[in-house]
Amino acid sequence: PHRPLHGLRALDVGCGGGLLSESLARLGASVCAVDPSFQVAKAAREHSQHHPLTKTIDYRGGTSVEELARELTAIGDDDDSVHVATDNTNTSAHLFDLVCVLEVVEHATDPQSLLDSACRLLRPGGLLFVSTLNRTAKSYILAI
Repeated sequence: PHRPLHGLRALDVGCGGGLLSESLARLGASVCAVDPSFQVAKAAREHSQHHPLTKTIDYRGGTSVEELARELTAIGDDDDSVHVATDNTNTSAHLFDLVCVLEVVEHATDPQSLLDSACRLLRPGGLLFVSTLNRTAKSYILAI
């Protein structure tokens, strides 16, 4: 099958039931998917086990993008202290070529922190995809 994302690492922020995660995996990406809900990520993980191309998705329930950014960009020193990497030389293996934040920003308590963390997880030259609803009364009533 045609797998245009083969060799790329993708992050699905607020993965929910895993629809985007599974699509990215089927297109060849190595996918990590985070969601604040343990139950939702568990259901997504269980669903992904039904297809050979989606079995390897790394679902992380109970995890925010901020927590993932701290985890993947922290480097231990000899004195056991932890600091944030200021360059990508030591952490690029843990960063992502694609970061998707779809229909999540409107639910965040701190949208700026969410987007800052998503950007910290991008490799140099990586792509960040963000979509959100318009902030209108109608969209709030119908979707949020």
